[in-house]
Amino acid sequence: MKDINRAIVRFLLVGLFFLIVSSSSAQVSNNYIYGKVFTTDGSSFEGFIKFGKRSFLWSDFYKLEKIDNPYSDYIPENKRKIRNKRIEDEFGAVRIVNRNPRRPTIHRFSIRFGYIKSIDFSGRKDVTLEIKGDKYINLESSYSHRNLSVSVTDIEFGEVKLRADDIDKIELMSRPVDLKISRAQPIYGTVVAEQGEFTGFICWDNDEVDGDDLLDGTWKRRDVSVLFRNIKSIVKEGRCCKVTTSSGKQIELCGSNDVDSGNRGVFVNMPNVGRVKVNWRDFKSINIIQQLYDVGLSYDDYKAANRMSATVTLKNNKEHSGVLVYDLDEAMDIEVLDGKNGNLEYQIPFMYIKSISPRGFDYSRVELRNGAKLSLGDSSDVDYKNSGILLFTGGEDTEFFYWYEVKKIEFK
Repeated sequence: MKDINRAIVRFLLVGLFFLIVSSSSAQVSNNYIYGKVFTTDGSSFEGFIKFGKRSFLWSDFYKLEKIDNPYSDYIPENKRKIRNKRIEDEFGAVRIVNRNPRRPTIHRFSIRFGYIKSIDFSGRKDVTLEIKGDKYINLESSYSHRNLSVSVTDIEFGEVKLRADDIDKIELMSRPVDLKISRAQPIYGTVVAEQGEFTGFICWDNDEVDGDDLLDGTWKRRDVSVLFRNIKSIVKEGRCCKVTTSSGKQIELCGSNDVDSGNRGVFVNMPNVGRVKVNWRDFKSINIIQQLYDVGLSYDDYKAANRMSATVTLKNNKEHSGVLVYDLDEAMDIEVLDGKNGNLEYQIPFMYIKSISPRGFDYSRVELRNGAKLSLGDSSDVDYKNSGILLFTGGEDTEFFYWYEVKKIEFK
């Protein structure tokens, strides 16, 4: 398993090196979400936008629940009758798989902000996303979403804080070339974990995301808060962390969920690959790269969404090709595959995936287009709970396969 993770690390670092070199001349603020917010009372504010406490980059993910699943209507009648199925995998293990195909699972929709043109809150009970490529998606507005805080660094008024239920619509766009205002720089660096190394934008403790955020703890019985923009590295040492500042000074911080087992994990957002969450037990250290804060992708780098096409090889070795709906749910290449490798949690947009091969009941082998390979499990995207594979093979013709029938999916 470690060899697999080491492999993805090597490929990620190569990809990110290219990204760094190609973006070094870009303006820093090209990475940040920018747009215009229209409120329910007729006001409007334009500037950099932050969703909640941590989403302010085009590569961050926007998540909501889908309202329904229209693809369930395409399950053929003969397969709707299959409810309790005794299945034996390639390793000889046997399991009874329970299904109710008339009530398929309603999935969560995840998309990077860079693919969104607008977010319409006017329905109150639901949200309509306009996606690049003239596509519209209706999503459920949960209680937590309706209380989501949205802040705008307005060109004239400065920071304006709003709640989602105060907002009528948000239109996202590239920032003006001559824009004078700026915002705090994101935390960018390399996280070293038990399974390998990951370089990208950092969300620390599920909370701290930019240089103005603070790393809290106690040092020599004193309360200390260090700005992330002044930190060079953080190394976990037992129940504390050794912190080295940009000037080379070192302190040992303890007694805070920023630096002990209460830490909720370190997220690494790699714009040209995906996102990984490193849980605290696997975290070893982070090196913060101050001079490379301008890497990333601008709004214009995120292109229109496309339908996925694939060849599905069944366990009887027959091949079927067409337009794919994965897990009877994901239909666009900008949607996300979720899965875990040990304590690492991955979110990978389908556009970066070359193939998926089920292995037993509980995990799949996932190969990325950059050559990296992962074994992912503990998610309906990659284990026996997968709702099935739907193919549109031309005209009105469709084919549907349950997960236990599938040997390999190769994306075109």
